[in-house]
Amino acid sequence: MNLRYDRVRGALGARALGADCASRVGEEGSRVGTTGAFADLADALGVDFGAPSDGYPDGSGASATDDVSLDTASAFLIQDWYLRADAALRVLAPRETPILWPEHFDVAILLEDTSYGASPGDDSHPAPYAYISSTDHDGSDFWNAPFGASRGHEQMRTIDDLVTFWRAGQTLLKPQAR
Repeated sequence: MNLRYDRVRGALGARALGADCASRVGEEGSRVGTTGAFADLADALGVDFGAPSDGYPDGSGASATDDVSLDTASAFLIQDWYLRADAALRVLAPRETPILWPEHFDVAILLEDTSYGASPGDDSHPAPYAYISSTDHDGSDFWNAPFGASRGHEQMRTIDDLVTFWRAGQTLLKPQAR
């Protein structure tokens, strides 16, 4: 899978845009194909190429001439992952609104200083994964990542799988972290 989301993240500015895996959707519903260079895509969408000026200092490293073409199967995998994670987070904490965080490009919520979320993958784990980010835990084998616990998307096939993972982590947090 090579979605290159790390290169896409932040490269097209801060305006509200969406994607349906086959095209980028502009603010007024216009559709632009997801092939070609970032600069061409930005022009077609009417946005400036580059990270927002008030955003996060870590950039993607994408250049205006980098290719933005997406692998359709990978794009659908990420889309399904985000939809499943969003639904599961709403079951886990119905009063919370999941957020797609621009600095990590993950969908997550924060409950009492513990982050529960789903990542499309990163340098240390190239495929999508669910996580619990907390250092205030019991130290058991459940906690398999430097930041807390993670499970690959292949283990999290359903909304219930995600909710079960996050709830299991909650029971293993130290009392002050709950």
